[in-house]
Amino acid sequence: MSGITYADYYLPEDTLEVAKILEQIEDPRVDRDEVYHFFVNQNGLARVPVERRKDQAEMLGQLLDGCLAAGVIKPEDIQYLIYTSSYNLLRGSVCIPYLLQAKYGLDNASLVLGQQQCISVLQGIELAGALIDSGKAENVMVLSIVYGFAEKERFLGTSILGDGAGLMIIGKSGYQARLAGSASLCDGRFSYQRYYGLPDKADSFGLSGTIKKGAEFARAFLEKKELGPEGIRMLIPLNINRHGYFMFSRLSGIRMDKLFLNNLSRGHLADVDTIMNYTDAMRQEGLVPGDRILLYGSGTIGRVDNHDTIHSLVLLEFDGGCDIREQKGME
Repeated sequence: MSGITYADYYLPEDTLEVAKILEQIEDPRVDRDEVYHFFVNQNGLARVPVERRKDQAEMLGQLLDGCLAAGVIKPEDIQYLIYTSSYNLLRGSVCIPYLLQAKYGLDNASLVLGQQQCISVLQGIELAGALIDSGKAENVMVLSIVYGFAEKERFLGTSILGDGAGLMIIGKSGYQARLAGSASLCDGRFSYQRYYGLPDKADSFGLSGTIKKGAEFARAFLEKKELGPEGIRMLIPLNINRHGYFMFSRLSGIRMDKLFLNNLSRGHLADVDTIMNYTDAMRQEGLVPGDRILLYGSGTIGRVDNHDTIHSLVLLEFDGGCDIREQKGME
């Protein structure tokens, strides 16, 4: 068996007003006042964290310093390092995960690079569990970071992008939450239809179609596990927006009060959302051993002209044994 033994995240001290980001919108079809009302008034998203003092290596280094200083694990006991971000170059030629591997003595760790936007942490957890359960590893570290976007690039339509970093360790023992199952879904229809010049179905690849597919996938997964929507204590999604999750809740049958949406006011931090939201959710009072928690996310390859989407799920069973670090940063 395997599970999450450690989780930590970093948020910059500086923030950027959403109103300033929305001023950069050049698309005449977008009503800035309406979008402002949607994010600020309906979702409580007035500012997003933006890093102005550290580079990527320093952000992730702070997390590694904290992890190793706390004595959670020794560098030589990590067999795999999964780096989930596409933001992997510094100063043009410095590869951040290789730099960190050398700096922190992770010589026994095989490096795995993943770049599936927004769900690479979920895929990393799934891969880590498979490596441990097969006997190929005892401890796997997952690193994620989002950083360095221009103001006009931070408006995503469905949310606003901020900066941050996350670290998670999946281990063979001493975990707080045991990995109890996982699944991914993608049929590649968008690329297939574009390659062969086939017409798109109007609702297949838009926001409503993506939410519908994800909700149906989550419901089917829980039914296959003989849990159903009521069989989980909470669902931890990415930080997108409340409107989309109302639709997800209705279609999946998972009640809104089971969705962990406490960090919508921090904006969307890509893959870091999964680590940050898991860490904060585990600090809640009332979790008892045996509670089941479902991590969920959907992501693309990161190109605006491609809409192939992967939906990923990781089912956890709360046990209560790992180190979840207290955080300082944006409130």
